[in-house]
Amino acid sequence: MTILEGTITGVHGFTLPAGVHAIQKPTGNPQFPYLYFTYYGCYISATFSGTYLQADKARIRNVGSSIKSVAGNALSNIQGIVAVSSAAAAPGEQNGLPIFARNVTINDASYDDITLELTDQYGLNQLTNNTLLSTFSYPIQFYVTFVAQNL
Repeated sequence: MTILEGTITGVHGFTLPAGVHAIQKPTGNPQFPYLYFTYYGCYISATFSGTYLQADKARIRNVGSSIKSVAGNALSNIQGIVAVSSAAAAPGEQNGLPIFARNVTINDASYDDITLELTDQYGLNQLTNNTLLSTFSYPIQFYVTFVAQNL
């Protein structure tokens, strides 16, 4: 069995969430006494191509790396990025069929991968086993909260 891999097609909509969104951590170095970390959010777009197996679910890899490659331009003072939370934001479409996601989680080991179940347009029913997915007309949108280490 092979997990269905998604392809990130875009990263956009950077935002600072409301509430506490910045923390500082002492370094012990008098020259640079603190590291600064800021919570941000953004949307990622992803498509899937292949056979979906319910037991294996689906995965999007290199989320933090993709965000960092775009955030480097949008947020010039970012050094490192760790994805901490994710949720499905809007369904995509494949052959006229809306496809959404549920149980969207960040992989605790890498903090760079998202695991999810692909569902119907309402997020209620998981796609049937052995569903063949091909070209998406519109990608599925996910909202990702990430922590960025500022310089």
